[in-house]
Amino acid sequence: MSPSDREESVAQRKKRVHAAVFPEEVRTQPTPVINTSGLGVAFGGPPPRFVHDRSQASLSNVRDAPSEEPRAVREQRRWDRSWHTVTHLLNLPSIPESSNALDVLKSVSLPQDALFNEALKDVVDYRKRLPYANYTEDIIVWHTQQVRHHFLHQVLPVILRFGGDRNPEQLLFRSLRILDAAHRQYLSGLSILIKQVELEEVGSSQSILEKFRRDLHAIISHSTTEQLVDALKAVLTQYVSTILGLPSSKDGQSTILPPSLASEQACNEMLRFVESLHKVGLTGERFQVIFAEIMNDAMSEYVYRGCKGVWDLKEPASHENSSGKHRTSSILPRTAHNASPSRCVTDLCEWIEERYSKLAVLVFRILDSVEVTWSDLEKWKEMSIGSLARLRTNELFDIVVNWPNANGALHDLRTTITTPQRRLHLTEAFAKTLNERLLHPGASTLQILQTYISMIWSFHALDHSKVLLDRVAYPLQLYLCSREDTVRIVITGLLSETEDNHGNPILPGGDRLIELALLLNEDSEQLNKKAADDELDWHDMEWVPDPVDAGPGYKRSKNADIIGTMIGVLGSQEVFIKEFQSIIGENLLKQDGTFEKEVCFVYNLRICTTNRL
Repeated sequence: MSPSDREESVAQRKKRVHAAVFPEEVRTQPTPVINTSGLGVAFGGPPPRFVHDRSQASLSNVRDAPSEEPRAVREQRRWDRSWHTVTHLLNLPSIPESSNALDVLKSVSLPQDALFNEALKDVVDYRKRLPYANYTEDIIVWHTQQVRHHFLHQVLPVILRFGGDRNPEQLLFRSLRILDAAHRQYLSGLSILIKQVELEEVGSSQSILEKFRRDLHAIISHSTTEQLVDALKAVLTQYVSTILGLPSSKDGQSTILPPSLASEQACNEMLRFVESLHKVGLTGERFQVIFAEIMNDAMSEYVYRGCKGVWDLKEPASHENSSGKHRTSSILPRTAHNASPSRCVTDLCEWIEERYSKLAVLVFRILDSVEVTWSDLEKWKEMSIGSLARLRTNELFDIVVNWPNANGALHDLRTTITTPQRRLHLTEAFAKTLNERLLHPGASTLQILQTYISMIWSFHALDHSKVLLDRVAYPLQLYLCSREDTVRIVITGLLSETEDNHGNPILPGGDRLIELALLLNEDSEQLNKKAADDELDWHDMEWVPDPVDAGPGYKRSKNADIIGTMIGVLGSQEVFIKEFQSIIGENLLKQDGTFEKEVCFVYNLRICTTNRL
């Protein structure tokens, strides 16, 4: 057989095989229009609009086909026509740049007729109705792909055009209206498909709806612009500030506002706003992070406005529960139950429980996936107390300078500085501030010594073990030793008059350390007895073990008082004795009398130096 005859026989065999599968009468019929998405795009992508004959005859041609036609061909052609009938109706509209996008999305309607319903049955339940159709697709997957394409190429450009709006609230709400209209349009088409799925019992409508919303919300959430995020932050911050009683600084108010009708109205508006965001898919992980940051800033703002500079000592407010019993400590977190709570701490915890946590619960309840527990409330209270601790730590130098008019602030510190980490941070921060604001040539020695005395009193009230004082006092003591006039100022202060010529007490704060003279003139026997009792701890009903962060030498300063500490700053005893002899000698030469004051001074000084050094 020649090569040409062999090629001809192969061609004839192919022709006979083709004729066996596709008879002549079938191959001469019109091929139905197939909606393709272009080269490289999966069939079933976003279809373009086309003119399609939706008359009843379009499907009757398939039903009236010759009986000799293979069943696979008939069912495939019928599925093709049904597919294009359904996808033509569900095709989403394009949004011209010059048109109003909101009107376009709202004006689209989905009319249905008997032809569409019959075609929808074929497309949804093709496995039962058209089992021999070889080329089929999932209509739900097609609709999801179409929605994704429509959002990215039609809706998102409209939102991006809103970026020129300088008003964040207007930008956010305009975008939200567009997203809501698009969301309604997307769900309208899906609802037609889900309804038919339920009728044909070919799948779970609930799972289909949840998956569709999850996919749609994911693409919307990942498509948000930075301008939209900034606008969301601005609007949420305004709502949260009003609800929690934190007026804007532009209003000229610095106090915390109590609950009012305006705050309740703002709360209702914010909840409706969050519901709208949740509906269109803008309450994902990014929203939760933004909301958490805003709430954290609100907590810090409350501490700053409500507690900054409030140092007066007040009794903690007692609160009553529904049964009428006092619950002063029940509103505090577990970490603060062992301490006597201050007024700022109790007010702060009450605000967290009554306003802060309630707002968080209402918002998280809308998000469904987030649940607030009792442990979260405890953590929020502990966080707020931590913010108060940071504020008081930053204010500690001013608190020391204003002693004894800052007992309330020291009470706050005793309640909040409850961990070794916070105690260490307090001493490090105070030592840094002390070096910047006091230990420099611009401060006089008298000013440094007066601050040192206030510091000793303050730290004794803050920490009875005196561990914190030992940590911060050494740099100041070392600096005082470098001042030439330190010894003379201390001894002059010890010898100062405590009353004027008219018998009126001289207040501290002048050009001498009157504080030392006042301490020295106290009853020496009571001081001695108190020192002995403190040494043995026989009468200490509040005795506690040594603190975990106490140094090996903290016992040494257990009985130290102001005078003993101040004399110890001067260095060696020889320096003190030499300067003391010089000053007291000058005083003795200036006076004529019995020198009772000098004798009493030496006696009291002997008691102080014996019992406290």
